[in-house]
Amino acid sequence: TEYGFVSSEAAPCMYRLQVKGGYIFHLKYVDDFIDINISHDPEATAQHLAAMRLNYEYKFEDNLSTFVGVNFQMKEEGIYMHLEKYIRQLSEKFALPMDIKPVRTPAPVDAAAGPDPSSDDSKLLSKSETRDYQVLVGSLMFAMTMCRPDIAFCVGLLTRRMATPRRYDAALAKRCLRYLISTHRLGILFHSYAQPYPGLLAYVDSDWANDPVQRKSTTGYVTVYNGAPVSWLSALQLIIALSSTNAEYVALTDCC
Repeated sequence: TEYGFVSSEAAPCMYRLQVKGGYIFHLKYVDDFIDINISHDPEATAQHLAAMRLNYEYKFEDNLSTFVGVNFQMKEEGIYMHLEKYIRQLSEKFALPMDIKPVRTPAPVDAAAGPDPSSDDSKLLSKSETRDYQVLVGSLMFAMTMCRPDIAFCVGLLTRRMATPRRYDAALAKRCLRYLISTHRLGILFHSYAQPYPGLLAYVDSDWANDPVQRKSTTGYVTVYNGAPVSWLSALQLIIALSSTNAEYVALTDCC
C-alpha cells in the first residue's frame, strides 16, 4: 500500500508493516480498522496514524472496546472477546427477555433427526414467519461466526431449512437464542501468557449419516491457538461416507 503495508495472503483484510524490532498489523473491515503494534518501537503506531490522517478522517481509541459488533475487554489474563451487547439487542429484537428460563444446550441431542412427519411440528411456516426465521438464523450465524463456536452445530442444522423452514425449525432457532441469552457472558479469552498446551492444536470429529434427507455425515472441528479457539466449523460433508471410518477421514481432510 501507499503506507508500506503488505497484504496477507491468508487474510486479504490484514496488512503488516515491518518496523524496528517487529511489525505493525493493520486489520480492516469496510470503514473500521484495528492497529496492533508488536514491535520494540512504541511510537510506530502513532507515526502510522499521523500519516493516515493526511488523507483520511478517522476516530481512534487507545483501548480496543468494540469492533464489527464484537466487544473486547482488557483483563489481567489477556483480551476477552464477547457478544454481550449484541445478544442483549437480539433479546429485545425477538422479544425474549434476558431473564428467560435458561437452557443448557443450544439444541437437543436428537435435533438432527427432525420432527415426526405426521406431527404439527413438520408443517411449513407462512411467508412472513419464514422471513422472521431467516432473520433470526442470520443473527445467530453472525454470533457463531464471531466468537461462539458452541452454537455452530445448531446453526448448521438451521441453515439447511432456510428456504422451507418448519415449525420445528422455528422452535429450534428460538431455543438456540435462549441458550445465547442464558450464556451471554461467554466468550473467548486470548491469554497474554503461556498456556499448558501452547501453539496450534486442532480437534476434529464427525457423526455418520445422521442427516435424514441426504444421509450425509457432519464434520465438526475447532482449531485452538495458545488455548483460544481461532477457527471452527460444523457442516455437512460434500460426499456420502460409506462407513464411519470414511466419515472420520473426510472430517480430518476438512480440518486440514
